[in-house]
Amino acid sequence: MWPIRWSDGVMVGRAAELATVRSMVDGVRRGRGGVLLVSGEAGIGKSRLLREAAERARDAGLAVATGRAVEGGGTYRPLSEALGALRSATPHLLVPAGDELRWRHTLTREAVLAGVTPPERAAVARRAADVLLSRGEPARCTARRITWRGRRLPARCDPRW
Repeated sequence: MWPIRWSDGVMVGRAAELATVRSMVDGVRRGRGGVLLVSGEAGIGKSRLLREAAERARDAGLAVATGRAVEGGGTYRPLSEALGALRSATPHLLVPAGDELRWRHTLTREAVLAGVTPPERAAVARRAADVLLSRGEPARCTARRITWRGRRLPARCDPRW
């Protein structure tokens, strides 16, 4: 059973979303991967739901890393930030530092990414996922405010990852 700890009070009207979070975290604990994408209009509680998901994952003993998109921060900044936080908190979860640092450097160089074609961008993102999965231990990454050229990204993920 889950230890329950409410950091900001009880969440109202989010039973289905919390059940999804619980199912995802339980699946990760059993070795099943997945992606949880939270999207919606401003002010509906996305950040609160993500904080709750992170708290539940931590309570379950999972590593949690968060990355935020900021204006002018570059396409892969959230992923780079999350990888850096994960490296600092749980270095044993990732590939040896040389490989991870090389990919982190690639992810953070906007000059390099500016000339990368969409298929290559997908390869970079897949490699970052490989880094997270490289040790076969559970980890969770959160990226917030995901947009592409001013538009919100569609709510879909590639199950091949």
